[in-house]
Amino acid sequence: MSRRAVLIVGQSIDEDSGTARLDKETMKYIGVESGGEVDVHAIIYTPAQVKVKVKKALAKDEGAGIIRLTLNKMREGGFTPGMQVIVEKSSIETLKTALSEKAALVYA
Repeated sequence: MSRRAVLIVGQSIDEDSGTARLDKETMKYIGVESGGEVDVHAIIYTPAQVKVKVKKALAKDEGAGIIRLTLNKMREGGFTPGMQVIVEKSSIETLKTALSEKAALVYA
């Protein structure tokens, strides 16, 4: 079962590109590691959604309940700082993992 976290979009970090920064507890809760992919979508009814690779949060963001999307991902998804979003492990990534584990059992 996939877990979801409700977070607030924080200001982007200029030197990042195509990623989202999440704190350790959030990554652990939703079951993703740095380098994995998450789906981010708005709570309110809107088509805003992006798939993005995860990086570790800045030390000052640990436990703050925010996600820092890069500017290009914010634009792509129609997100703005202060917006509440739902973050969950990417369903495509989950499917890939399940299929590879099944294949490993079959060919073992």
